[in-house]
Amino acid sequence: MKKIALTSLLAVAAVSGANAANFNIGNPMYRPDKGAFYNELAFAMDTDWENYELSDEFGYGFYDWWTVSVKTAGSYDSSDMPRYNTKYNWDYVQLGLNYRWFDYGNEWKGDIYGTVAQNYDARDDLTVTYYDWMVGTRYGYVVDGWSLNAVAEAYNYSFDKEAWGMAVGMEGQVWLGNHLNVIGGVRHAFNLNNKYYNAENTEPLDVMFGINYNFCKNSYFGVYATKNVLKGFNVEPMGMGAKFGIQF
Repeated sequence: MKKIALTSLLAVAAVSGANAANFNIGNPMYRPDKGAFYNELAFAMDTDWENYELSDEFGYGFYDWWTVSVKTAGSYDSSDMPRYNTKYNWDYVQLGLNYRWFDYGNEWKGDIYGTVAQNYDARDDLTVTYYDWMVGTRYGYVVDGWSLNAVAEAYNYSFDKEAWGMAVGMEGQVWLGNHLNVIGGVRHAFNLNNKYYNAENTEPLDVMFGINYNFCKNSYFGVYATKNVLKGFNVEPMGMGAKFGIQF
């Protein structure tokens, strides 16, 4: 499903941590400070002008190594064949947990994280259509000015039959000053059985590029574009999105 792939790519700014001097939230290796909350509101769409999604993630950093989060999303599908045969849908509720397993005051940092979600059909009294879970790891190098990290994730989707998939990729960010930074990444998804988690049964190679404006160290607004380039740049629609994040 294009919306799932796009949502996953937009979420790269929300699952880890960094020690950059000029900002905190909004980078690929972000994690909240101990005792701090964060909230990230995201809007996503594609250039077919048919699929729109609004999601919100709320999290809390407890102890120095653990972060817990809850996320939900709703969508609007104006196509002739909308998902679940309904234009509007409450898509899912997702719980997440992140553990920073490597961070000893140096530039190298590593996380292990996971999510579990219920996915709904609003047309049928919020029937649970399927469950999914994901486990992943992120390891990277973070200094003032830039960061670069690798990521690997495994997915399971429980439809009438189980679907398994995984994704590997790279993420990075370059700071352009006290307020602006550029974020980007590339991910390749793979089938692990004959029924993958997106509807087209493809193995996308997704590229993401975005720009963040940091109002201060603990708040930002970003705009993003995503594209599956496996079959070329002009074959499938491009995804676009915006996100606002704040730590408090």
